[in-house]
Amino acid sequence: MQFLRLNLNRSWFFKTTAGSEIKLDLSKTKYIDSSGLSALLVGQRLCRDTNGTFVICGLQETVKKLISISQLDAVFKITPTLNEAIDLVYMEEIEREI
Repeated sequence: MQFLRLNLNRSWFFKTTAGSEIKLDLSKTKYIDSSGLSALLVGQRLCRDTNGTFVICGLQETVKKLISISQLDAVFKITPTLNEAIDLVYMEEIEREI
C-alpha cells in the first residue's frame, strides 16, 4: 500500500496487516508528521515482536530528512527501492533459519 500522507490516521494499516514482515513503499509519500513517524514505529514494533522484519523504502527527500533529523534512520531498515526491501526480507529469513 502507498500513502501520499502518513499520519496517525494511517496507523490502522499496521494493526490490521501486522505479521512477520512489512515492506512499506513510501515512494509516493510527500508528507509525514510526528504521528506518521509514530505509526512507523508501531509497525516496526509489531514486526519485531513477531521476530519479523519491517522495511521502509523509496523515501522522498523530504521524508528522508525528517527520519534522519528524528534519528530514526538508526531504528528503521531503509532501502532505496521495493526490490531491495524484498531482497533484505528474504536474506533475513534465511539468516533466521540458520
